[in-house]
Amino acid sequence: MSFDADAALRAARAAGWSWPGVIHGVEVTSSTQDLARQAAAQGAPQGATFVAEEQTQGRGRQGRPWVAPRGSALLASVLLRPELEIAALPPLALVVGLALHDALVPLAPGGALRIKWPNDLLLDGRKVAGVLIESSLRGERVDGVVVGFGVNLREGSLPPEIPATSLQRARPGLEPLRREDVLAAVLVRMEQRVAAYLRGGLATLLEPLRAADGTAGRQVTWQGGVATVRAIGDDGRLVLETATGPVAVAAGEVQFLPSSASLSCATGSVALRVLAGEGQGRCSTVMR
Repeated sequence: MSFDADAALRAARAAGWSWPGVIHGVEVTSSTQDLARQAAAQGAPQGATFVAEEQTQGRGRQGRPWVAPRGSALLASVLLRPELEIAALPPLALVVGLALHDALVPLAPGGALRIKWPNDLLLDGRKVAGVLIESSLRGERVDGVVVGFGVNLREGSLPPEIPATSLQRARPGLEPLRREDVLAAVLVRMEQRVAAYLRGGLATLLEPLRAADGTAGRQVTWQGGVATVRAIGDDGRLVLETATGPVAVAAGEVQFLPSSASLSCATGSVALRVLAGEGQGRCSTVMR
């Protein structure tokens, strides 16, 4: 069944979503990110949301394609107009990841959902959702941020060779999820978490972030060798315990041991792009 943008908007408004943008549904597009960026350039308001049945050039980590069979996943991009300085951009991936976690936990009662720092969600250790953030700037201020996310809703969302899962696996005996309802839940939680971040910074969200974090205590390899993840730091960087003491990692390759799963992030002094890919990832810096 095709995505019903009007039904999604009604559900979001009924749940308290107040951003002025509306929801748009399309059959096929290169990427919902492209649609949202075009809308941003044309002056679209905060909350303008784009959902596609199918993406022909969906982007993932390291520029790899985001693969999702038609109708099997929620593929969406949301335009934000935050009052932010460039330096406040990097933690936004964590903020959005937390919002996704908030929205999806009640929908997956039969599984354990955890944040994979900073922008993936794992369900029972396998990827179920990811985030892609791109920004446009005006001088030293952020003009717009496009938040793209994909949520695997049912089996078949990804080819079998990609280590991922779907929300339906954590819903034994329950009805399949409607994309309209999932989107409404995500938009409500995103508005709440972004507002909290803009009011009080990351400090206001550290407690729930750390509670949902799936990386703390994991052994990893990084450019300095082998370390143990201590926690998400106060500034959103990943704090590693190394042989020579703690190190805060903002970018660079970090891989889990012994499973070799890795982390995906991006920071930059001029622009931020967070690439979410298949169940594994790495940290990389994108500069413009």
